[in-house]
Amino acid sequence: WQHASSSAAGSDRALVRQQVQRTAVVAAEAAAVAAAAKSSAAAAHATAAPPSASTVAAKDTPAPKPGAVAAAATPAAAAHIVAPAAEARDVALDWGPPTLSSKRIIDGSPNYLPVPNAEGLAPDDMAWRKEVSSDPSVPCPAGRRPYHTILTAQGSLYQQWQTKIFYYHFRKQQAAGGRCTEMTGFTRLLAGKPDELMPTIPTVAVPEAGHNVTRGFPVINRPWSMLLFIDMKEFRERIVERYVYIAETDHLLRHDIPNRATPQLAVGYFFPYMSPKDPKSGGIAQKWLPDTKVADMPPVGPSPILIHVDLLRAVTPLWYELSRKLKRDPEANAAYGWMLEMWGYSIAAARLKIKHFVWQRIQIEPSAAWHQTLSERDGDWAPAVDPFIYHYTFGVEYLLDGSPVVGGKGTWSLDKRNYFGAAPPPDLKAPPECAQEAGRVWWGMFNEAIGNLTKEGQWYGRTGQSTRSRTSDESTELEAAMGALGKELVDGGQWLIGNEKAPLQFFRRGKLWTKWGGGTWRVTGGTKVEMQLCGAVTLTFDSATAPTRFDYTAGGRAGKGVRDPAFAAAAAAPPDASPPCGSAACGSQARTLSRLRGHGPWALGDAPISGGRTGYAFYRGGMAATPDGVAKYRPLPDSADVELSIGGDTFLLRTEGIVGCYQVHVARQRDKHAMKLWVPMRHVSMEYTGWRDSGGCKL
Repeated sequence: WQHASSSAAGSDRALVRQQVQRTAVVAAEAAAVAAAAKSSAAAAHATAAPPSASTVAAKDTPAPKPGAVAAAATPAAAAHIVAPAAEARDVALDWGPPTLSSKRIIDGSPNYLPVPNAEGLAPDDMAWRKEVSSDPSVPCPAGRRPYHTILTAQGSLYQQWQTKIFYYHFRKQQAAGGRCTEMTGFTRLLAGKPDELMPTIPTVAVPEAGHNVTRGFPVINRPWSMLLFIDMKEFRERIVERYVYIAETDHLLRHDIPNRATPQLAVGYFFPYMSPKDPKSGGIAQKWLPDTKVADMPPVGPSPILIHVDLLRAVTPLWYELSRKLKRDPEANAAYGWMLEMWGYSIAAARLKIKHFVWQRIQIEPSAAWHQTLSERDGDWAPAVDPFIYHYTFGVEYLLDGSPVVGGKGTWSLDKRNYFGAAPPPDLKAPPECAQEAGRVWWGMFNEAIGNLTKEGQWYGRTGQSTRSRTSDESTELEAAMGALGKELVDGGQWLIGNEKAPLQFFRRGKLWTKWGGGTWRVTGGTKVEMQLCGAVTLTFDSATAPTRFDYTAGGRAGKGVRDPAFAAAAAAPPDASPPCGSAACGSQARTLSRLRGHGPWALGDAPISGGRTGYAFYRGGMAATPDGVAKYRPLPDSADVELSIGGDTFLLRTEGIVGCYQVHVARQRDKHAMKLWVPMRHVSMEYTGWRDSGGCKL
């Protein structure tokens, strides 16, 4: 502790010293618990199998005695990975203090950089990676700074199966990182009794915190177990690296993570719900920051974090102390809920003046409602390109047509909470064809890990349900009920309703769009359609196969509607017609055209995350409706692009590189400006912004 207070670079030394004094009692309690546990049983040791070898089944290996502080031995590093050199100098010492970025985080918080060009395409702190030689006799470049992965966990089945999947992908990415990977050591820090995973996964087990500590919030075990661990000889013996990465069991490693931390700067991820700019959450945090402005609090949590060991030693006691105090404070407990321990960390870091580099590429945490794209990015603080960690804290829920479900379970559901009582089974069923990218990535990484662990005899005999619960749902039923009338409404042009002759657009999936906002519709038989548009509306068309007009009733009022005459060409085109395709790229064009026609409403803007104008619809005959009137679209010869002409502007549309059915790449030709078309979804945010429920209709 004295060492931490004197060498924790980037902290105010006086503040750290005060913190050491303030938490001496806490440390003494933790040390007493650890000592008592150590005396109850000898530490258990076992060697983990190398990535390519089958492991001994847990039932064949005696578990350590309950109550022991047990440490499974760290496996020998893969033969090709260069072990950390204790004598190697940390080149980050030459970089100077953290640099204040000229860019603000999306919530307006400041950001700090390890080197001035850290946000550029070729940052100096990562330049060494290009110098790694394939010749094993050549030393690793001086810029390499290994770190130790500490996976905080508990011993429930729920966290055990997550741990197995994490460790599978850790070993895979460690090997893929090559001999000079910085991802070297590994320890599972288990809060609880030694368990059957210890023979195959390097583990240190410490006593689980009691209810007097957690008050029913078991996540406090993370700072509690870390507080015990940093004071144990196992920490000094195992953590030979100068840096650590604090991981969670629901992290999926997609690549080996570069170490961008320094002795004065930790690396974290921006969580929107951790923003000190939020009046309520930030206001409560300010009460716990007597000498610091809440605006200086890093909007991060304690995981994923890359941090120097000295900074970890300095922040952990206060992180633990504040987590306990916040839990006991009714106002903070009510406001922070499941995030409470994260706020404990961030407030502790702010009080100790520990700065953070918020690096969004380190992680992505998607749901069906947001952050579904991994292979591209929209703006500085949008989901990162090719993130290193997939954090599956939120479930991904879809209907069978690929529509996301928010606030409930989808027909296709992948959520860790589905597997509290039993692990996921092998061969999870694939997402719907129109599901977006993140769900497919998660599904693929689960199937890979579970499949290989099953072959090695390391998975479970009893497993839970698969990802798909039934073969039909409301989306497929709506599609089946469309009939000839429904297909004509979505493909034959825009309609006009009421005395105002307001545009009315019908789309597949039972959605419609007007100037008053969005609604729903359904063919109820013959020539009748039921709509929800500022209330219930019944439409009766003049024909089920070639409709041109309709009568409607709404709340005791009656009126009429007609097909928009401007779309006569669409109405006259054969039902299965599409613009002619005259190039070898017909396949790509056909995919784009099939995505556009009938689906919607489409919104056009710079990026879904920043919003755009809604009200675009694509019909047969090469006709499109836009907020500015009628437009034309056509496939370009010898190109994968579809050209959209709106007034004097021309846009090129393509779906290459997009996973899912509800987004399209757009390039505005007059200035080559990159844009997007996307389908807004009701009650869904971020990628799908642009939907609003109808209101104030005048029918």
